[in-house]
Amino acid sequence: MTQNPPQSEVFPASTSVFRQGHLPALDGLRFIAVLLVIFDHGGLQHYGGDGVTYFFVLSGFLFATLLTRQWDRYGEISFRRFYFRRTMRIVPACYCCLLFTIFAKQLLSLPVDYAHALSAFTYTANYYNAFFDHPPTGFSFFWSLAVEEQFYLVWPVVFVACMHRSRRTLMAFLAITILIVCSWRSWLCLTHRAEVAWLYNAFDTRIDSIAIGCLLGLLVQSSRLEAILRRLSGHVLAPVLTFGILVSVHTWPETFHYSVGFSVESLLMGLIMIQLVMLSNRSCWKWLDWKPIRFLGVLSYSMYLYHAWGLAAGRMLGTGSLTLEVFAGVGFTVLLAFGSYSCIELPFQRLRDQWEPWIAADRQEQRTAIATNA
Repeated sequence: MTQNPPQSEVFPASTSVFRQGHLPALDGLRFIAVLLVIFDHGGLQHYGGDGVTYFFVLSGFLFATLLTRQWDRYGEISFRRFYFRRTMRIVPACYCCLLFTIFAKQLLSLPVDYAHALSAFTYTANYYNAFFDHPPTGFSFFWSLAVEEQFYLVWPVVFVACMHRSRRTLMAFLAITILIVCSWRSWLCLTHRAEVAWLYNAFDTRIDSIAIGCLLGLLVQSSRLEAILRRLSGHVLAPVLTFGILVSVHTWPETFHYSVGFSVESLLMGLIMIQLVMLSNRSCWKWLDWKPIRFLGVLSYSMYLYHAWGLAAGRMLGTGSLTLEVFAGVGFTVLLAFGSYSCIELPFQRLRDQWEPWIAADRQEQRTAIATNA
């Protein structure tokens, strides 16, 4: 008679799983998120939730984890290093895609909305969309990158200011932010009857999804929550149950979706993410951490940037089958994304790795000078 494996082997402690250098399943979730975006924009009906909201929750979760690790190790955060790394990771590929889009539109004799393009270059496309009703110019989807970049500007400052007091202060700040944003959006939707374009695109109505990711990223590092997390992940099909609830919620009326719905869906998406990380050692979920899936997750940023062109290429096949054309569009998107990753992202990541020691050394010299003057 075989013995059951110890509980710790089946469900690792949250403090060990979520403190690993590589968090399993998350790259796979990135790939799924970008697939949902492509399906949405390709007109393929699904009930998996909003792919962009998945990205928001993932971003908040990862950057809460990243900064917490730095704080626990060094007792401080290097703003210069943070902004340098984010700029080298995000901006070059984004700007190259924008230039590619403008050039390709001119080459194909398609109209170019330069005002919208400028908003994408300045990471304000979310408010351009909010004011001008999300115009289909080829630059509209840059709104989500704008929301994330605006978040990156304020998050490290908020993190340090709160952490100088305590971790509980930061968690309380995030919880209050989520409540305020959800209430503000609900008031705009239900009382003020605000336009959907504003509710969907504006930083002040969507930041709760990223804040929920940040809050979850802090909570999973607490050993006190280990028992709760194990219960929520206590069965191999727990993510399926949570996903079923998410699907049900996503089909509720539009007034719910654009009021409290974004917050509720973000919480459910965050729970699915946590469950999959904790269950990633189970055979039915290991596929999320397979090398091909992980690589597609790495390509997810470039896939998001070029998915409109991939879908356009798929439609050019003229098969008469929307499903076939969308899946062909996914294939073309992967090819374009691989080109962007190889020719733009990787070279700039290498430059980042070469220059980062200089950034760190310069930071150390400044600290030494300050200490000497003191």
